[in-house]
Amino acid sequence: MASASSFTKYRSWSTVSDDPNDVGRIYTPETPAQKKLKRTFSTWAFSLVILSLSVMFLVGLMVGYFLKESHEDESSFGKRRDKIDTHMLHSVHENIMYFISNDNVRKISRDLKLLKDARQTEYVKKELQTYGLDRVEVQEYDVVVTYPDPARPNELVVINSSGRVLKNVTLGKSKLTNKVEEIIKDGRGDVTRLSPNEVEGELVYGDYGRNMDLVRKNQSVSLQGKVLMIRQGEVSIKEKIRNGITFGVIGILIQNTEEEKMTDITDCLDTSQQYPFPVQMLSRNISEQLLMYYSTLNRNVSVRLKSNYVQITQSVKNVVASITGDLERDRFILIGASRSKLQVGTSYLLELARSFKDMQRGNGWTPWRSVKFYSWDHDGISDLGFSQYLKMQTMSTQSSAVAYIDLDLAQISNGSHWLHLAGSSVFSELVSSVVKEVPDPNNDNLVLENTWDGLLHNIKTETKIQQFGVPVFHASVSQTNNLTQTSDDDHHHMYSLAAARVASLVTLRLLDEELIPFNITFFTSNVYNAIMKTVLLIKESSSKILSTDIILELATELKNTGKTFSEYIPQLLKSKDGLAVRRINDAIMRLQRILSMPNKYRSHYSLLQESNTEGLSSSIKNLLPLATVTNDYSQIQCLLKSIGQVLHEAIFCLQSI
Repeated sequence: MASASSFTKYRSWSTVSDDPNDVGRIYTPETPAQKKLKRTFSTWAFSLVILSLSVMFLVGLMVGYFLKESHEDESSFGKRRDKIDTHMLHSVHENIMYFISNDNVRKISRDLKLLKDARQTEYVKKELQTYGLDRVEVQEYDVVVTYPDPARPNELVVINSSGRVLKNVTLGKSKLTNKVEEIIKDGRGDVTRLSPNEVEGELVYGDYGRNMDLVRKNQSVSLQGKVLMIRQGEVSIKEKIRNGITFGVIGILIQNTEEEKMTDITDCLDTSQQYPFPVQMLSRNISEQLLMYYSTLNRNVSVRLKSNYVQITQSVKNVVASITGDLERDRFILIGASRSKLQVGTSYLLELARSFKDMQRGNGWTPWRSVKFYSWDHDGISDLGFSQYLKMQTMSTQSSAVAYIDLDLAQISNGSHWLHLAGSSVFSELVSSVVKEVPDPNNDNLVLENTWDGLLHNIKTETKIQQFGVPVFHASVSQTNNLTQTSDDDHHHMYSLAAARVASLVTLRLLDEELIPFNITFFTSNVYNAIMKTVLLIKESSSKILSTDIILELATELKNTGKTFSEYIPQLLKSKDGLAVRRINDAIMRLQRILSMPNKYRSHYSLLQESNTEGLSSSIKNLLPLATVTNDYSQIQCLLKSIGQVLHEAIFCLQSI
């Protein structure tokens, strides 16, 4: 019998037989040949491991590649991928300027004058497509516009206190009603004649219709339910109407001090906007007669004003073409011109688009930023196309538009030719540089710098795009009503060419310079000067009541911060931070928006009013006399608080870079 020590030698862990008589299962040893190795790692698992390692290796290669590319992109941000250096870029810009041809412009102008409406739109579209721009399309909108009815003239009746009619005037046709009549005759929209809008009330004279004028008048005579008569000037007609709405008047008569001929008020207003009461502009002659009744009858005069309007549903078509930028393609310069009767701006718009694309095709030049060429629809009365674009493209305009170049070059004048350069204050240094390169229209041996008056004028009528804080540049040329003589026509086109060349170089600098060429030091100094004028006005009238220490301190800090920002830019560009250029441009655009864009949370106007050289002081100047009389300085205090908020925001914008 086997001993216990030898028993383990024959122990087996193989499957036990079901046969109870099988004693060999314990005592029969397993030979080496009988042993079968168990597979612990299958072929499938091995393949999966190899595949996983390969995928990880490839992912690692891709991550490394993209990190390297990202690093290279950051370090090379600011280096043009079209391989055009600074010297070559200057030559490219000069070549584009000289590509602009008067012969092409004249041909386009002649062609457009022979076409009407839809055919003009199609002509402009085909021309832009021929040039081979990146994208060409027609943007169409349906707009309902209100105009005076040329078939039913407005009426004005003057009544004394006893109800007797003193004078009954049928207001004659104007340039506007003649244009409306032309629109209706040509069938350019669906016409709906509105019911007459008739109001009758006591006549009250409100001077210029400023807020201070109406407050003073309202202290002696309630303006609620009255018909207000006011003079032109001092503030915009739109502001006069807003003030009238605030005081509850039921109609406004505006004394036209500039022309004898009666014109309807919609010559001066956005015709797409509805007003709650009739507004009528009167000729100087009718105004003087009305004021005579007002004074001789001891201001006890009533008027009945009957206004007739039509609503026209029009189709507005804007043609847009673009060249996509290379490095900052989401940012764009907007160049626009209206398809109006003169057609000069549209002709140069097409010529600029052709010149830009020819240079891109021939030299491989691609602008740093994008550029959009817009041919605005214009019904001969108002800029419907431009207005509709701003309504539909508000977000992209606010966030991405660097500047707007207005190419409506012609201005009617009976005098000699002249070149007028106007724009937002940030363009001052840029324009001063550009005029050194543009030939003088009278002498090819001179440049514009020698004959230009050296002033970048304020834009007389605030362009709607400025409401979004977008700076505007406008070059215009005087144009006589009749260009029949060849010599006069040639002379005019030489001035128009000079204006177009200035606009093209300004556009190209905005497109191609890595830093948006706006002088921040000059910009913030302008704000400081506007604040200083405001502070001096307040101190002269009510230094003990109103404190200006805070806004003066903030204005000084903003001025110093602007100077420091400009000095810091070269150091930032020398760093290895590839996105430094982008961050600086972001700050420049944001600052422009903060200081120039009206904001309902701050005030109803901007700190830098583009159309007013007096800046903030003009607003304070209007409010102070009223506050002195009423001893109520709450409006001025509210304004000063708003100014402080804007200055805080502007300082933070520059410091955050």
